[in-house]
Amino acid sequence: MNTFIIIFMAVCFLPVLPILYFTLRNERKPKNNLILSTTLPKEAWEDERVLAITKRFSKELGIACLFLLLLYIPAFFIPYLSIHLTYILVWLIAAIIVPYIPYCKNVQRMRALKKENWYHPELKTVQVADTGVSFDVENDYTFISFLLPLIVSLIPLLYPLVVPSDLSPAPLFIVCGCNAASILMFYICHKYLFRYKSDRINADNDLSANLTRVRKYYWGKFWLLSAWFCGIFSFSALLLHRLEILFLILVGVLTVALFVTVLIIEFKIRHIQQNLNQTQPSEILMDEDDYWPYGAFYYNKNDDSSLVNNRIGMGTTMNMAKPLGKWMMVFTLLILLAMPAIGIWMIPEEFSEVRIEMTSTELIATHGSSSYEIALEDIYTVALLDTLPKCSRNWGTAMESLLKGDFSVSGIDPHCKLCVNTNAEVFLLIRTNDGKYYLFGAEDTEEMEGIYEKVTR
Repeated sequence: MNTFIIIFMAVCFLPVLPILYFTLRNERKPKNNLILSTTLPKEAWEDERVLAITKRFSKELGIACLFLLLLYIPAFFIPYLSIHLTYILVWLIAAIIVPYIPYCKNVQRMRALKKENWYHPELKTVQVADTGVSFDVENDYTFISFLLPLIVSLIPLLYPLVVPSDLSPAPLFIVCGCNAASILMFYICHKYLFRYKSDRINADNDLSANLTRVRKYYWGKFWLLSAWFCGIFSFSALLLHRLEILFLILVGVLTVALFVTVLIIEFKIRHIQQNLNQTQPSEILMDEDDYWPYGAFYYNKNDDSSLVNNRIGMGTTMNMAKPLGKWMMVFTLLILLAMPAIGIWMIPEEFSEVRIEMTSTELIATHGSSSYEIALEDIYTVALLDTLPKCSRNWGTAMESLLKGDFSVSGIDPHCKLCVNTNAEVFLLIRTNDGKYYLFGAEDTEEMEGIYEKVTR
């Protein structure tokens, strides 16, 4: 498998690990009176027993992430794309789940310590509801703010009109369409994602408003910045036909840049919110720990909200006590567990043989469920090539050993149908009476030469 693809995969998937590591590790620090998703008074923040649990958590989390990092290493030595991708997707599931094991274990330890020393059962009955306080911020961007990057993302679609080409515009439309859809999603996230429940630690409405403003202010910047990333990134689609490697590099750079931006913004928010909390009295006026099993899930029958701010990292989470929350959790788990199916589906694609056969009326090339049939009477010319021409994919499958679908073939045709095992020694180039080109290649050289002789008789 191409070394660049291996590195590209690593750039796309490995950042998940440090993001989870630093996000979870940051839970050791006080945030809205929480340490490891456990509500604690200020006098407990520097308690030796609390610090011992946070230190133990850091160690266990580091060991888990180091184990996952070592577990990724075999992927660099898997030579087949389908198996490589299957391995990475299974690894990704582990990378998402395993770091939460030490987190949940130490949340339980922290809550047990809290129950022995700083438990206030009367706080369970305290309900501090949102009171309609205005949480507007200066850069609460309107749709107009997102409209300009949306327009920029669609400008590359004019390229086929300005520079006529026989190349398929489908990849350009897909990339630009995905970026435009992402920009619309970012606007929706900015407008609605953090408005379901305010950041609240007590009955002080001014503090709650300030905590929520901080979150909305910085995440508003993030969504707009992400929209501009996508708008500018649409222009990279112009590289797809000629410089695919550079396009993949840009995808990797954008992915890493967004991951790093997420971490920087979330840590900035926490730092400012923690400074705001420092000015508050030591008593705790809200304790919702019982509604957060293991610190990672929200389950509150008394809360009508289906979405609430997540206690871990950024974003929102579902209220598991509501039917929508339960269905969304099931759906998310199914999607997560189904991810390796993509790689598993690709295995027969990569390892099935390309077969070329000729009947009394047709020349047929097959690979898996794909079939290319040409009536012998429709063949205008046929040539036997001893080298594979340079091919650029318009649409289809492009693996180390397989090219299948619609390709631009240098010096021959911009829309040639391919069904080729790249390890073949000879290739059949066929032109039909209606001007269409086909390029077939199978590993059995004698069979290929025999078919060529039969067709040219």
